[in-house]
Amino acid sequence: MSRKKKHLSKKKIVISLFIVVVVIFCIYFLIPKEVKLEYVTAVAERGLIKQTVLETGVVKLPKMVDLNFGASGKVSEVLVSVGDKVEKSDVIAMLDSNVLEIREREALANLEIAKTNLLKLKAGATSEDVAISEANVASAMSAHKAAKNELEKIQASVSELVIQNTRALDDLWSTEKTDITVYEQAIKLAQTGLENAKITHTKAINDSVNNALIDSNAKLSQSQSALDSIAKILNDSDAKSLLSIKNSTYLDLTKLHNSQALNLIDVARALSDDAEQSSNKRMVVAEVVNSSILAVTKTFDALKSCFNVLENTITSLDFTQTELNTYKSEVNSQLTVISVALSSLESKKQALNSAILSYDTNINRVNDELSQARVNYNNAVTQAENALSSSQVSASQQIQMAESRVAATEMALIVAQTNLDKIKAPTNIHDVSLAKSQIDQAQAVVDSVREQLKDTQIFAPFVGTISKINFEVGEQVNSSQVVVTLLGDSRFEIEVLISETDIFKVKNGDYVNITLDALSDDVVFEGKVDFIEPAETRIQDVIYYKVKVVFNSDSSLAGVMHGMTANLEILTANKDDVLVVPSRAILDGNGRGLYVRILDRDEVNEKNVIVGLRGDGGQIEILRGVNEGDVLVLYEKK
Repeated sequence: MSRKKKHLSKKKIVISLFIVVVVIFCIYFLIPKEVKLEYVTAVAERGLIKQTVLETGVVKLPKMVDLNFGASGKVSEVLVSVGDKVEKSDVIAMLDSNVLEIREREALANLEIAKTNLLKLKAGATSEDVAISEANVASAMSAHKAAKNELEKIQASVSELVIQNTRALDDLWSTEKTDITVYEQAIKLAQTGLENAKITHTKAINDSVNNALIDSNAKLSQSQSALDSIAKILNDSDAKSLLSIKNSTYLDLTKLHNSQALNLIDVARALSDDAEQSSNKRMVVAEVVNSSILAVTKTFDALKSCFNVLENTITSLDFTQTELNTYKSEVNSQLTVISVALSSLESKKQALNSAILSYDTNINRVNDELSQARVNYNNAVTQAENALSSSQVSASQQIQMAESRVAATEMALIVAQTNLDKIKAPTNIHDVSLAKSQIDQAQAVVDSVREQLKDTQIFAPFVGTISKINFEVGEQVNSSQVVVTLLGDSRFEIEVLISETDIFKVKNGDYVNITLDALSDDVVFEGKVDFIEPAETRIQDVIYYKVKVVFNSDSSLAGVMHGMTANLEILTANKDDVLVVPSRAILDGNGRGLYVRILDRDEVNEKNVIVGLRGDGGQIEILRGVNEGDVLVLYEKK
């Protein structure tokens, strides 16, 4: 074979092999393969399923009572000690009952008196009883007559007192000049004094105001003149370049003080112009004086600065020493004038303030006198009104009391006469009935006192053991305070709160396994649900129901004590030999009911079911739809 043919043959073989590889790749990687699913399953089996509720409660004694006295008082005896056993109706403690015992004897005596009166009534009145009743009638008639005489005397005396108090009040209220009282006279004198004081001191203020205003205007003019002198010096063309050449600070101060003084003079003059038209002239003038003092003071500062300017000024051919000395002399003269002006203004200010203070002091004093006179008058009127009111009330009370005595003595006379008539009359059935009622009443008092005596004792309401004593002999105690705590000898019980989500499972008679935190977990007691309280208990907006669990009567309760924490396992339902599956196998068909998925030879079939009891450990009972041995799919695992 030629070399060329051999080369072509090899090329065909390579191409063929490449095609085979591509086909194998496509078959293996591109053609979908069947995916085999794996299932997690469970087998439906017959067995035991139980439903429990786990809760925690507290061990209690069903009979534990706090005992107290029915009355308040001092403890006289405590007949037991902590740990003592007592029988029902045993006396445990006693209060001091001396007072009640005395009252009991008094009540028994009254009962005997009532019984004796009944016997006496049945026997009829004696001559001595008739004589006594007649004497009572005579005494009642005398008392009635005396009461009527006393009423007439009181009516006359209180009437005169009311008339006098009325007249005194009318005099105070009267506006007639002839009836003026000392209190009204004092008011008139105080009013006159106030008017005179206002006239006198107003004139003094007005004089001070006018003098201060005149003096302020004059001193402002003097200040203006002094400032003109300063302006003349500052504007002197010969001296202008030489002023304060040794210390230019004084020249700047002079100009500043001069400008400030001019402004203050303008302010003071503006206030002065307003003073004449002001409704409160003395206030404005006081401001004028204060402003003038400020202006004059600032002028004085400007003059002092100007003198310092001259002290630091040099002379020249155009500005000689003589001219400089003349300016100094002029400034010194102005300083003296302004100093006197300032003293004068201060004097006028003081005089004005003194006049205002004198006015205010005297007017206040006279006003106080007028106010006091009016207070005295009002007090006199109040006292007169009170006196009249009191006399009227007293008169009414005295007359009413006297009339009451008249009525009482009249009633006493009627009663005495009636008693006399009754004594003289034969005994009637109504009197006998009344006497018997009085006996019953006296007997009721005896019974009441005896009941109160019982309240001074504490009796054991049942057989038990004394667990606590809170008071000792001699201590004071009231009826609301616990004196003794008694524990009953009956068996322990457990009180537990069960939430509303579990309470529907629990019923009376349910079996309960009980363990105690104080004992080993191996120590298990048996009990049962004895009572479910129908009313809810709300704790932080969560609804609970109280359930009482009792220990079985044949259980030994060694080591069990009141107050221990108990862990309860309540068996609420129990079924044996039923078809049980995991609850995870039950699916909700969204409207078509519950169903399960049954795995049969790699095929999964869905089947509806009916369930029964939901037990502990995630188990559930199947009533229909699944057979024992069926394999149920729990979930798929890929």
